[in-house]
Amino acid sequence: MFWTLWKMRNELYFYHQVHKPEMAILRASKVVWTPPMPSNVKLNVDVAWRQQHIRRGLGYVLRDDHGILLLAVSKPGSFLSVSIGDALAIKAGLLRTVQAGYSNVTVESDNLEVIQMLQRKTTMADPYYILRTANVVAHVLARKALSYIEQVFWLLTSPWLVDMCKLNNVSDQ
Repeated sequence: MFWTLWKMRNELYFYHQVHKPEMAILRASKVVWTPPMPSNVKLNVDVAWRQQHIRRGLGYVLRDDHGILLLAVSKPGSFLSVSIGDALAIKAGLLRTVQAGYSNVTVESDNLEVIQMLQRKTTMADPYYILRTANVVAHVLARKALSYIEQVFWLLTSPWLVDMCKLNNVSDQ
């Protein structure tokens, strides 16, 4: 982590490249996003929670087997627990995925409880538990939802989103 911070500091100092704090975490993490099986898509979901403000946010991102962004959403939410929020994010993401015409879906979340429940009950998608460092893009989308009052469908060409996906993608390491 310190080496990453030092390199980013030098990029700022010598090349005037400004990075968001999330980028340092992405660069330093060893566990990264991996693409789904060929001809599948992968839906990553997460929630953000601000207890003191009673604000909640859902985030989900859909990518194909080449890591290409297909959908990125930040959605303010109202839920009583992180597990309920993750289940709602999966539901919202799967609805959008099906509406877009995709059927071979892998779902990833860093909420083990929800993933285990889905593994017992669903045939619609293949659910997998992942570490937070492999789910950073969905987490950042969820955090961004805390600042909005309505759902945001992000432009798939948004520079911050494209950069974050590249940094968190195993094929680019």
